[in-house]
Amino acid sequence: MNILIVGFYSPETMAWYLERNLKKMGHNVDIFCYRSIFKKISPNSIFSKGFRHLPLFENIYLHKINNTLLSIVRKKRYNLIIFLKAETIFPSTIENIRSYADKIINWYMDPIIGLDKGYILDSIQYYDHFFTKDTFIKKRLNGLGFNNVGFLLEAFDPDIYKPTKKFDEYESDISMVGNIYDYRLRILNSLKEYNLKVWGKLISVDKNKVKTFYQGRPAILDEKNKIFNSAKIVLNTHNPFEISGANVRLFEICGSGAFQLSDTTLYTDNLFKNKKEVLFYNNIEELKELTQYYLNNAEERNKIALAGHKRVIKEHTYDVRLKELFRIIKTS
Repeated sequence: MNILIVGFYSPETMAWYLERNLKKMGHNVDIFCYRSIFKKISPNSIFSKGFRHLPLFENIYLHKINNTLLSIVRKKRYNLIIFLKAETIFPSTIENIRSYADKIINWYMDPIIGLDKGYILDSIQYYDHFFTKDTFIKKRLNGLGFNNVGFLLEAFDPDIYKPTKKFDEYESDISMVGNIYDYRLRILNSLKEYNLKVWGKLISVDKNKVKTFYQGRPAILDEKNKIFNSAKIVLNTHNPFEISGANVRLFEICGSGAFQLSDTTLYTDNLFKNKKEVLFYNNIEELKELTQYYLNNAEERNKIALAGHKRVIKEHTYDVRLKELFRIIKTS
């Protein structure tokens, strides 16, 4: 198929993973980065961010993005266009694009709090399918009359996240890779007595509050996999607005073959067996108790990690998820 992905594109974004895996499946894939006003300028550059966020330039940026996207789809017939969030794309643009593609979908991978960003809610009606990774969001949107809203989880890439050796510079009792904000900081502070190492961005958190465990930067791809493989316990904490689904780290950590200690959502029990494939905790006290116990029991950690890895390889790779996506859109 000829497929266009419309999303934020840089290494380790969902657009990046989808491109890799769709090409492996034999599809022709084009990318349109909806946060980059000019092709040769990175969406992470100060110039690009300035155009997106400064009131003086925002209107120019939005119209440039939408007009460029329209010109692309008018030149080439696509069997499928996959939008990822696409909060900067006008509803009228989505409606117009319907005439130039066989199917258009949105794979929305954010918590429910993000639905009010940009033009997302007003655009849902124009997609053939709008997939959310949270059954709570699906239920809410179905209740608003959006019958095209379905459920589809994220996944992991086994070429990136896989078992490997330990690396001295990343070894720890507990590691976590993820942005640090106040909610997550409260969880991390409960584990400061251990050799805790955390990689990510600071979101409205003072550096002085995290200096005992913060590694000073984010980590992605191969480095992230090394971090997971080098820790005795890999901590996973969901965003508080992820209600009945799962974050992508749940799959990546198991994919790396690491032992995972994760908080729960209303859906996580549907994905992994507690204490057999992933270890789940419900509150801070339970987190501390489980941490202490499993740090002292390497054999049990290894057994659980191996079972979790077997589960994600079978059920949660991008190959599996994309085949599920194609089954859904083919039968609709």
